[in-house]
Amino acid sequence: MKKLTAIIICLALLLSVPTVYATGEETTVPEVTATEAQPAEPTTESVSASESSESTLTTSPSTTAEPTAPTSPTDTTDATEPSAEARRIEFEGNIGEGLEFVLDKETAVLHISGDGRIMKSFSQGEAPWYPYASIIRGVVFKTKNLTHISRYAFENVEMETLTLPDTVIAVGQGAFRNAKVDELIIPNKKVAVFDSADTLPEKGLIRCYKSADIHAYAEKYKRNVYYYITKITHPDKSEILMLGEKYTPALSITPVEAEHNIKWHTTDSKIASITQKGVVTAKKAGICYVYASSKDNPKIESKERVKIIVTEYKFTQSIQTLNNCYKYHTAISPKGIVVHSMSVNNTNAQDYATRWNTPKPEGREVAVHGFLGKGEDGTIQFIQTLPFTMACWGVGSGSKGSYNFDPGYIQFELCEDNRTSQTYFTQVYNQATDLCAYLCLKYNFSTKTIVGHYEANALGYGSPHGDPQVWFRKFGYSMKKFRETVKKKIHAIDPDPDLTTGTKNPKHLALKDAKLYKKAVADDYGDSVKVLKTIKQGEKLSFICDIDNGWSKVKYDRKTGYVRNDVFEREYLSVFYKKKLLKKTNLYTQPTAKKKFKAKSLSKGTKVKIVSVITKGKKKGWTLITRNKKDYYIKTKYHKK
Repeated sequence: MKKLTAIIICLALLLSVPTVYATGEETTVPEVTATEAQPAEPTTESVSASESSESTLTTSPSTTAEPTAPTSPTDTTDATEPSAEARRIEFEGNIGEGLEFVLDKETAVLHISGDGRIMKSFSQGEAPWYPYASIIRGVVFKTKNLTHISRYAFENVEMETLTLPDTVIAVGQGAFRNAKVDELIIPNKKVAVFDSADTLPEKGLIRCYKSADIHAYAEKYKRNVYYYITKITHPDKSEILMLGEKYTPALSITPVEAEHNIKWHTTDSKIASITQKGVVTAKKAGICYVYASSKDNPKIESKERVKIIVTEYKFTQSIQTLNNCYKYHTAISPKGIVVHSMSVNNTNAQDYATRWNTPKPEGREVAVHGFLGKGEDGTIQFIQTLPFTMACWGVGSGSKGSYNFDPGYIQFELCEDNRTSQTYFTQVYNQATDLCAYLCLKYNFSTKTIVGHYEANALGYGSPHGDPQVWFRKFGYSMKKFRETVKKKIHAIDPDPDLTTGTKNPKHLALKDAKLYKKAVADDYGDSVKVLKTIKQGEKLSFICDIDNGWSKVKYDRKTGYVRNDVFEREYLSVFYKKKLLKKTNLYTQPTAKKKFKAKSLSKGTKVKIVSVITKGKKKGWTLITRNKKDYYIKTKYHKK
């Protein structure tokens, strides 16, 4: 009787012990029907490769917290309590050499830990936690060396966020088969992904660094990917601002597909503040620096900081929008300054700013960037009348070209009196040297590039004029002394100025595939002009000058040639000429009247944009036009010359 009682007690004890599955051998887990629970909403921060390899579902800047069960519309369980199904789950095991797992019964969180590198490989439905996948609330990694996520490891899991360890460099086939993960975070910068549709979650967001493998995978399987920034650069080295002036630094990030999750910084907000949209406001005279960093990884910040120079110098604007020079605008990259003087007794700068705001001032095609003399209040000031990056019609041409266009110079007029007042001359001289110091710092060119009109003529880039030499000599001054004064003022503002980068041609990205021609003629089908190079979309070309007809001279891959101005973006680029059709005209996709190339017809009087007129070669007599962002050919004789 005593033996029978002992046997019954032993059986009772065995039945009361929770089931534990094998830790080293492959075992079969009994099928369980689990009530699905909605995942918790975690607060996450990305983990960089330089941070701890411990990866958790829910993190904060200073602590690691395990997720809690949320409530849902159909769940009446308290948010801090796991469901009845979750309370009875507790088992552990081995999933590879040096790797263990525990499924916590209180939180329904899967813990993976150990020093091992590679998980045991599973087939579909073989992961030991697979029967409970739908109610696992999160995954916590406490590993040091884990490099591989095995096949079908997280099949069928459902959660809001899963962060892989920063040591993981490979994700196996089917790792997230049928998984529903709102946000998968992959911190390692070089991760290989098995080429299978079920390797990464089909829906949700994947946060990661751009690797060739992940990018190809995302493109092929249409995954929603958020790429982290790996590099930040600022093309602008410095910017000079007047008090109250605003400026937005240019920004370039790598990879180009990365999210612009940027934080802006200033080294002295009393001199210049900056908003988180990157807008700088000049507050007080002085020098400070602004730069950007990645919000995802603050350690990634721009190495080049933009120097902000705030000056108390100021001028006014009265842009002459009615002047033909403004209406038929041409872009320049300023390479220097031409100083003119009007040579007539009129000190009123505002008068010139007003009277020259007409198509042809005094019956001439003439315009400059501004006038320096007396303003409306009688004080000596500079009034800007054209944008500084727009070509003016000021200096004329010489034996080598013109400082109006190639290279483009900023040009302004000094308003003379009757050349008798030393006081007035000194006031104008001081204002002019202040202006030139400002322009040299803004466009980063040397004082050596400042010339008078008479010097421009001597150099071969201007018409025969003697200004401002005659007025300067009257009071014992010269352009040489003028340049020396400007140099001193520059160094008083900025002890370490950049006066060289402005001499370089600015770079622009090609907006589309294009051709670099030997001449400004797009003859793709004739032989009147040679194609020097083919430019691919996104490649860089260096802007030399705009040649005033919708074309620009550029340098690309060590070749200098011409491209259409719709190939790249720059302020004030000239546009294609518009001409009226003399009669109803057919448009063709190639320069031939064959019926199969006919695209449409346009009525008499329609204005068309002329890209180029082919005057030589096999296709002589055809004109290339552009209309609604498409190119067509028409007979040259059907539009006005």
